[in-house]
Amino acid sequence: MLDTANRPVDWVNPLIDTANRRFFFFSSACRPFGMVNLSPDTVATGAWEAGYRYTSDTICWFSHLHAWQLAAIPVLPATGPLKGPQGVDQYKSRFTHDNETVRPGYHRVFLDDYGIDVELTATTRVGFHRYTFPAADSSHILLDLGADIGPTEMANCTVTKVSDTQLEGYVENAGTRRRPKPARIYFVIALDKPIAAFGGWKDGVLLENADTISGKGSGAYVQFATSENEIVQMKVALSYCSIAGARRNLEAELPHWDFGRVRQDADRTWNDWLGRIEVAGGTQARTVKFYTDLYH
Repeated sequence: MLDTANRPVDWVNPLIDTANRRFFFFSSACRPFGMVNLSPDTVATGAWEAGYRYTSDTICWFSHLHAWQLAAIPVLPATGPLKGPQGVDQYKSRFTHDNETVRPGYHRVFLDDYGIDVELTATTRVGFHRYTFPAADSSHILLDLGADIGPTEMANCTVTKVSDTQLEGYVENAGTRRRPKPARIYFVIALDKPIAAFGGWKDGVLLENADTISGKGSGAYVQFATSENEIVQMKVALSYCSIAGARRNLEAELPHWDFGRVRQDADRTWNDWLGRIEVAGGTQARTVKFYTDLYH
């Protein structure tokens, strides 16, 4: 249980102004000035309308980079028939704010359509997921790597299964008017549960039993059976330089599987940064506004 006794981080309300926002405005599972900005996207594409919007009632995916003209690695845990090749409008899930907790460095939400409880936190360069699954013969995690996110078109992507618990690859953001050159984001994904099946899709066509999925418009999935309330954890490490760099980031920042420890470290780090400025007096609403603005 986190100590929340009116510390600076406890005054932050990340949900303020999320009904009217741009793609890069909201990040929940992240560190101050972190490379990883992991959070749910309730609207998939658009410079002004995409990302997390409080008025939406469906989650498209959880993506790992919300930056100016940059986006990357959308993932979604699911159960039942594989809907990845059909696109985000078919596989997105309903949710309610009654089953959601949002704090600096942490996001928890329940996916109503799949019965999965999702928790997110992060180090500076690694996103950390903890999923609590229902009993299901076909549980899976979708990696819609080739999907356009926010203001960003994906020009290319590739993902390779390198072991029963690890994947690696990259996504390439196409150039834009403000960022003319394409940008590659490399990743390494590690799971604490062996992958029973790996496959993907390209242009809506299912590709089963492949070791590598690549090309514009492609995506991938990992699949396994789960028991009631089984926890499956996933780490997604990023690098702008290389797959080897992403692997070094994973090994340096998150060599263990203790989700609670990472969540507490994120909370403590945010409090340390926010606590550099102390305020007194004024109303509670003004204190919330001050620390939330400082958080942004």
